[in-house]
Amino acid sequence: MHELVPSILGTEKRPVTESFERLLASLSDTKLALKRFHHPGSTTLHYHHTLYSVLHRGEECIEAMHLLIEGRKPLAAAALLRSLHELVLVFYVDWLAPEHICRYLQMASVRSEKQWEATCEQWRKADVAAGASPLEAKNIKDAHMRAFRLGSIVGERARLFPFGQEFQSDIYSFLSDIIHHDFSMAARYAHTLDHGDEAIYHGEVVHTILHLADVLVAAVVTRVRDDIGIGQEILQKNAQRLRLCRDREASHDMNRLLNKPGSFPWK
Repeated sequence: MHELVPSILGTEKRPVTESFERLLASLSDTKLALKRFHHPGSTTLHYHHTLYSVLHRGEECIEAMHLLIEGRKPLAAAALLRSLHELVLVFYVDWLAPEHICRYLQMASVRSEKQWEATCEQWRKADVAAGASPLEAKNIKDAHMRAFRLGSIVGERARLFPFGQEFQSDIYSFLSDIIHHDFSMAARYAHTLDHGDEAIYHGEVVHTILHLADVLVAAVVTRVRDDIGIGQEILQKNAQRLRLCRDREASHDMNRLLNKPGSFPWK
């Protein structure tokens, strides 16, 4: 997989601590480069602020996972993958169309879908009263609703992410067993009472954590570096080509999804 998608760690197997240090370094170096690139202006919340916050939260997730694994608590560390994954999904949809999606992400954080739909219905009626055709007004309302769901529903964002919904399903399936401690997890611990071995498949979990954290961190870092014009030594040629193709496809999907809803009726 590392030959087909951006990767910080590549195919070479490294010690766990070194691997986490490389992931942290890629995030902190990119964050520093973004800070140097950014010039403060009159905008209170600039797109660069969003990028910086994602890099910072990514650092926190990776550092926390490393600390938990060092403390021989890899199953607790695995739970943080969900936070990292959802952080990357939010980053990606905003990165695709920051001029459109940012406002919907903001709206989804303070309003329910039902409240938003009521507002959009008022706008639809106002559009018709102003002379728009009922079909055109409905299309605008539907576009606003689709964009809102991108901001509020993880599955909608996962559909646009280059790895697709199958990747999300694999992550959530892996995490579900751990977080919910279902029967399969209980069975893994069956012999610990009698034999005292609590390190149940720790090596397997650590390997999975590093693999997923690697491609998720790289998904953010490579795109931010492209935005601010930093070289991409961490990208394989095939990964670079495929990434650009998938980003173009996702951008087209985003345009179809939004159907160019236009500006909000308020200033």
